[in-house]
Amino acid sequence: MWGAWFIVGMLLLITKRYTKKNWHFFHYLHAILGYFTLAVTIVFALRVTTWAPFETIHNGLGSLSVVMAIIVSLTGSLTAATMRFYNGDKAWSEKERVRKIAKIHRIFGYLMLFIGNASIMTGISHYYHDRL
Repeated sequence: MWGAWFIVGMLLLITKRYTKKNWHFFHYLHAILGYFTLAVTIVFALRVTTWAPFETIHNGLGSLSVVMAIIVSLTGSLTAATMRFYNGDKAWSEKERVRKIAKIHRIFGYLMLFIGNASIMTGISHYYHDRL
């Protein structure tokens, strides 16, 4: 989970924020990394599930991270589909629909990074039997 939420999470941020020169390549890389993170999150969550999602702080944050990963993936897919198949809003509209969806995706993405990393830190503490 650490690799999916920390390393790949940072790569997701980098591919959309700091690599504008080769936008198309990094757009597809961003999508692949996002789906990879979603798959790893769901598979690992199902492997370690004890069906006591709020027994510890780590379990609660982990459960929230699974939900957030699904929301971020859905809003990212919706953003990409809207960019590809939608012709745009009327000329007099205040904001494009794509920008609204992308803003939701961005907010949930940052929340996912924060919650995922908090879950990692509580998981490290839990792994060492709360000795830290």
